[in-house]
Formats: sequence, structure tokens, C-alpha cells
Amino acid sequence: MARRDEQLCKREEEDDIIPKPKIDCKSADAASMLRMQAQLNVDNLRHDDTILDYTFMVCTKSIAYAPPESKLLALAFNLRSEITFKAKLISDCLEDIKNALLTHSCPDEVRSELYLRQATCYQITKKNQSLIDEAFLNARKFVKNMKAQSRDLMERKIVLQENKTPNDPMYYKVTYNEHPSMVQLKNENPDIPGASDAITIKYDENYGRHIVATRDIKPGETLLVQKPYAAVLYPSMRYNHCWYCRKQTWSSIPCEKCTKVMFCSSGCRAKAMLEFHDYECPIIETILSYSDDTSFLLDLQLLIKGFKESNNSLDELKIIFDEVEKEPESLKRGCTDDKFIFSTFRGILSLAVNMSFNEVRASYLLANNILTAYHIATKTNIIGENISGKLSILKDNENFVFLMNVLSKLTYIADTNSHQSSSVNADGKNVPIFVSIEPVFHFFNHSCVPTMTKIWHENLENSFLEYDETDFIDTSNALRLEKKIESFIKVVEYFCENFQKNSVQVYDVTTCLHKLLKLKQNKKTLLLHAWRN
Repeated sequence: MARRDEQLCKREEEDDIIPKPKIDCKSADAASMLRMQAQLNVDNLRHDDTILDYTFMVCTKSIAYAPPESKLLALAFNLRSEITFKAKLISDCLEDIKNALLTHSCPDEVRSELYLRQATCYQITKKNQSLIDEAFLNARKFVKNMKAQSRDLMERKIVLQENKTPNDPMYYKVTYNEHPSMVQLKNENPDIPGASDAITIKYDENYGRHIVATRDIKPGETLLVQKPYAAVLYPSMRYNHCWYCRKQTWSSIPCEKCTKVMFCSSGCRAKAMLEFHDYECPIIETILSYSDDTSFLLDLQLLIKGFKESNNSLDELKIIFDEVEKEPESLKRGCTDDKFIFSTFRGILSLAVNMSFNEVRASYLLANNILTAYHIATKTNIIGENISGKLSILKDNENFVFLMNVLSKLTYIADTNSHQSSSVNADGKNVPIFVSIEPVFHFFNHSCVPTMTKIWHENLENSFLEYDETDFIDTSNALRLEKKIESFIKVVEYFCENFQKNSVQVYDVTTCLHKLLKLKQNKKTLLLHAWRN
């Protein structure tokens, strides 16, 4: 009896190992608080005011947290349309007005205000007079349902605006000029889609797979244009850039379920849901509660895309994984149809990895992989339906063990092959926007004095390489996880004691983990050092 009680106690302890963080879900209280916080600054806004970005960001978060189709969502869109109007971003203001009006719970008094602002925007942009008249007519229509004092004030505003003729050339949103000549290939390589015929891929024992020139290359010539296979925005960019196309947006719309991502349009939101966000959405809040490290979301996105490319079948994914691992020919490992096509999950798995991480960094990666795999298993159907959340059961689940192996491999692939894309701010400083994987870019071997410049063009959703003499600027992500350290250590210890018995490879990480765990007195300090650097 005592032994059974001891086993039961041990199982309960195992089930408590996985941290249970507080998750940011859609919340009427949070949306209301954020909107009121933004409202305090609106009256003092100017288009060049330093508080504009802050106010916009807080209001956008209110949109993200507001329950779908709620009155709070309409109020947040209305407030942001006022912000973008004052910032003279008329196109974005009109988008927010449209989204507010499409919200079923939008109050009549707010609809009147929205239509008045819409009429003003139409006047500024010199729209057809019939559109202007219709907007004023709708503003009057909803005035009727307002309280007497508010109704009189709104009617005076409408009459005043009807008789006003705005004439301010500054009332236009700045648009980006596309330069097709910058991203056109002179002649495309028939064997490497998106690459110039000036380059090809070779292999040797010293350099592995690498790019070589096939002819003289002129300065400024475009050598490669490639859309990222996967990309994830940095934390500070998630509320002013589209999660799918990564374009900067001032009139974004939220995910209907999570609070962490925004989209520039319903089209991008639908594409994201189709390609990866449907599986990412249920667990993104949890993953980000452990760490804001962008790389773990990149690993997750890679896994989801691979699963979908495998016809949503883990068995097919296993076949692809084994085929790539056992491919004998180094040059065309992971290729498609005997061509250098790497924009597939097979191509991603074939990328080289750097295994020279120190013990602490390797342990940090492993702890996050275990947590990510756990939530994928228990919150999605990737490894099956109704999966137990008990680690004591999961550790014997072959699909979960395979999931751990794939995530481990993807972690090292992403860490080795991802690229950072930046934008230049008003002060002339590079600001990181997102991290991504464009497979062929990896074959341009590193140089401390590179002759290539990688450029991201947001209107084309592509990155491209130009022959140049400028250097890359690389910044590291600061990792702040002090409060989670003890929980992470428990996860790592459990993994070492249990999963290694089930032949989880995790690419030689478990050996260094055992060494780390012997450093009982110093392990917290070491982990902190790794996460901060």
C-alpha cells in the first residue's frame, strides 16, 4: 500500500513538472483598460508627436484583446481611426472605419461618429460627391438614436463639416514606391528557381554546399530573389506589422482567437490560417509565456508547415524525415525533381546545422523544445486525438518521441540558417523586423567582409541579394526568463531521467545536460547567463 501511494505521489509530481503560466486570452477587461489608456493621449496627438507610436500600439492591443464582434472591438477600431486621422493616415483611417462599421455590436452613436469621419476623409481625398453625401446621410441617420445633448452636438458637427472644404496637401498617407528594376533577375538559373544564372551551387568537403559564380557579376546585379519559407516577427513588431506578409500596417485586424498577432487584411489572415496559424494559434500564447525568444516560434512554424506538406500525416512526415537523413548524395540532398528546389520541408531538413553550442545553451534549447512538444501534443491533433497530458504516459508515446526529435532538428536548423531582416528608422539605425529562413540564402557562405547585401522588400514579400560591398549588421535577442528557471530545470531533469531511456536522440543534447545537472550550485546562474546572452 505504501509503495502504491509512493508511485501515485510520483506521478502527481510528474504532472506538475510542466509550468502552467497565465495565458493572455481575449478579455473584455483588458481591451477596455487598454482603450482607456490610449484615450488619455488622443486629445494631445499630433502627426509628429513622439507619443503617437505608443498610443497607436496600446490601441491596437485593445483591438487584439477585444472579443470578436463585440462592442469593445468596435470602440477600439473607432478610437484607432481617430488616431490615424490625426496622424493624417487617411487610407488607414478609412480601413478602421470600415472594420468598426462591420462589427455587429457597434453602437449607433459610434456609427454616427464613424460616418462623419468617413465623410471628412472623402472630402480630403476628393472622392465622388455622391460618396460624400451618402456618408453624411448615414451620419444623420444614426444621430436620431442618440440622447438629446449628444444628438444636438453631433448635428452641429455634421453641419459644420458639410460647409467646410479641407485643403491640406499633407492629408495623405506616405506610400512606398516599388522599384521593379531592383528585384528583377537578368536571367534566371533553370536549376535554381529565383536565382540568377550568374551563380550555381557546388559541393566539396571543406565548404559543404556553397554558391559559386559562373560569370562576371556587375555591381548592383540581383543574384537571388526568394520568399521566406517561414518567418516570425520580433516582439516589438507584432502589433504594427502583418504576421503573414510582415508588411507594416496602421490598420491591422486581429486574429479571432489569440491576442499575439495582427494582420494587414482579411486575405492575409485567411492565408495564415490555411498555412500555419490554425495549429499555431492554440499554443502561441503559452509558448510566448515561457519566452519571447522569436526562434522558438520559428521552429514551431517550420514543424506545422512540414506537417501540412505531409498531407497532415505524421506517418508521411516520418518518411520524409528518414529519407532526408539517409540521402547519400550531399549536393542534392533535400532537392525536388533533381533540381535545387529547397522551398519545401524536405529542403529545410537538408540544411546544415551548427552543433557547437555550449552545455547551457543546449539545455536552454532542449527545455523549450520539451515544452513546445508537450503543448503541440496536448493542444493540437498533430500526434493524434485526445492525447494525455501526463508526462508519465507521453514519454512512452512513439509519436511524441518522434515529435521531440523533429523539433530538436528544426531548432538547430533555424539557429544555424535563419536571417534577420531590418528596417532603418528615422535616426538612421537598423531596427530588427523579423527572423526568417530562405533556404538558398544559406549557401552563401559567411564572410566578415561580404560582397553581398540582403534586402527585404515588403511590397513583394521577398528577400533578395545584390552584389555590393556593405556589411551585415547582426544583433542578438535578449532573453528574459528569470521567473521560469526553476520550472525549466525540473523539465530538463525529468527529461534526462526518463526520455533518454526511450532512445530520444535530440542530437546529442542529453549528454551535456547530465553534465550540467551535476552543477547543482551553479546551474541557476549558468542558465540565467545563457538566457541573457
